[in-house]
Amino acid sequence: AQVELNKAVELGFDEARMAPKLARALLAAGKFKEVLQGYEGVLLKSPEHQSELRTAIAVAHARLNQSDQAMAAVDEAVKLDPRNSWALLTKARLLGSQAKVDEALALADQAVRGNDPSGDAHMLKGMLLLYGKGKVDEAVAEYRLAAKDQRQDLGARLALIQIFVARNNPAAAKVELAELKKSFAK
Repeated sequence: AQVELNKAVELGFDEARMAPKLARALLAAGKFKEVLQGYEGVLLKSPEHQSELRTAIAVAHARLNQSDQAMAAVDEAVKLDPRNSWALLTKARLLGSQAKVDEALALADQAVRGNDPSGDAHMLKGMLLLYGKGKVDEAVAEYRLAAKDQRQDLGARLALIQIFVARNNPAAAKVELAELKKSFAK
């Protein structure tokens, strides 16, 4: 993907639109330092594109254990585009890692209610409710919502199975296992 995105820029596609995509491709490849070296000082005209780029930079900083820089970058991303669910969830993860569960939950809620509610938002909300608040039933509901997103189905179903096994509810765990098998039999 990264090679194709670079070719698109070479062919004259709008670099401002491509920069966030290129940064995401580098993140996916685990090239966190390259994201910072290539994009840390880049300024894009579009607030939405700049927000995406600053979120990628925040993730790169976080993966390199640079939490202060990560928080500064994601704060800027959220200010640039308060509807950017990736920025909201990235900030929520950073806050959750600092045991600021209420703030993290508020951002996860905002992402769930946003333009693009994703299974990722429901997964994060489930984790925060389960591990940060001990609200098992509410976490189960969020994991079930997350499982509707094919990209989160495996993680959500496994989380549900773990919860039901821990609660000594093998019947519910078997139901989730059957749903998991159905999802991957396709």
